[in-house]
Amino acid sequence: MALTYWCFICEPTHPSITDESVRPLISDSNDMPSLVDSGGGDETHVLPQNTSHSHELTAYERTVFVIKLLKYMIPLMMVYLFEYFINQGLFELVYFPHIWLSHREQYRWYNVDYQIGVLISRSSLSFVKIRKLYVLAILQFINVLVVLTQIWLKFMPNIWVMLALVLFEGLLGGAAYVNTFHRIYTEVNDKYKEFALSITTLSDSVGITIAG
Repeated sequence: MALTYWCFICEPTHPSITDESVRPLISDSNDMPSLVDSGGGDETHVLPQNTSHSHELTAYERTVFVIKLLKYMIPLMMVYLFEYFINQGLFELVYFPHIWLSHREQYRWYNVDYQIGVLISRSSLSFVKIRKLYVLAILQFINVLVVLTQIWLKFMPNIWVMLALVLFEGLLGGAAYVNTFHRIYTEVNDKYKEFALSITTLSDSVGITIAG
């Protein structure tokens, strides 16, 4: 990836605002497409008219700004750390014997159930917005404790309770992801927005790697 970035990818060129071939695409602000559909709220954002302007950040600016991004990055990392600890380390240990699903099939359905929860919550931004991202991390940690307790004590009466918990786990993971990037998009200054969105993607990857 580093070799591709520094050696093969060409630096993008931005057309001048005076270019006649570009002017019709950006001159009428009333027809500009919206980047975020907030479902009728007051957070609709429009593409900037001056598309030729780009912000170059120094290494010092990037380093300092990453510290300010930690309030977004740490909760997202913790949510993914906890949920992938469950997915990669605990799912195969949660087994309900003598039911219509084999051990292998139960493991598969836990993963399907988790992905259903992620799909629902990543599609929910138009209906529900969550600002307190740390709450999602706390709830995901509680899920870890519940699943660990189930492994040791086997207190759940049937697999349906576990499937409900796994669905909730997926809902938290998807909600943390989409709300983190929505907050960055709406709260971070335009000068840092592109860098903030790209660097924050490290958070879930780091959490998943640690969990693995």
